[in-house]
Amino acid sequence: MPRGTRDARATITNRPSPCPRGSTAAFWCSAASLWIAARGLCRPPGSLPPRASGPTGRSSPMWWTEGALLPGLDFERTGRWLLAAWIASVALFVGVPSIDLWISAAFWRSGTGFPLGNRELWDLLRNLLWDIEIVVFVIALVACLRSLARRRPVLGMPARAWAYIWSVFLIAPVLMANGVLKAYSGRARPAQIVEFGGDSLFTRAGEITDQCQRNCSFVSGEVSSAVALSVTLWLASVMWRGLEGWQRSYIRVVAVLIPVFVTLQRISAGRHFASDAVFGALLTLTAAWALYALFSGQRPWRRGGEGRS
Repeated sequence: MPRGTRDARATITNRPSPCPRGSTAAFWCSAASLWIAARGLCRPPGSLPPRASGPTGRSSPMWWTEGALLPGLDFERTGRWLLAAWIASVALFVGVPSIDLWISAAFWRSGTGFPLGNRELWDLLRNLLWDIEIVVFVIALVACLRSLARRRPVLGMPARAWAYIWSVFLIAPVLMANGVLKAYSGRARPAQIVEFGGDSLFTRAGEITDQCQRNCSFVSGEVSSAVALSVTLWLASVMWRGLEGWQRSYIRVVAVLIPVFVTLQRISAGRHFASDAVFGALLTLTAAWALYALFSGQRPWRRGGEGRS
């Protein structure tokens, strides 16, 4: 098959579709999540921290600093786990690049390519998550500005929390993943390489090559964005004080399952290698860890990593 035809077919496969079947399940899943969030946000009057008043009786900016710090984090321990994950991933996927081929081969069938990529329900959920991530990115900016203007939390979180969420989305998925790596890595997608019926060459993760001109395989922007959404959900589960225990657990389980589903969908559809997903996730987690030091009000360079500003 000519390459132009194959590329066109890959483009059509990757294009969002209405996906009518399975919409009911996706609707009720989203409705359940929104209901739980609403239950946590509907707190009785007076549950929000009051504005602090200065000597003149005017509101002071305590809501941004001491009165609205983000939850504490052990930066040293988290940093060690991230470093270990980076070292293990580089050793695995760069040291033994054939692992990417083995994993993708498990989803490839001769004559049909990657059949799991044609499942409408999976495409529906993937597109739904993509839309939710865009909405959260916009809401974070609006909520941050509104919180600054009102001098009080918006939707249960202060301005610095919304600024943190917006920055994670902007720096990791938008700028680093899609703006730089996917634009200049040149790595062909699994469905485009010779081993799976294409005519491009396989290259290992992190290698700059010329097998792809734009929107390339390394790294997965959707996995990077999914992890950013998971970070948002996890932070919300900690900061929304009106949540019951089972509601926090539900939100955290969803936060873990979202990147797992997106990773499986992208690999099974032949759109990404496993290393694209892993490094996309690590990219966002590392950015989230570094940005947390800036927005949380902690000073990780102090001994123990738990100093407050």
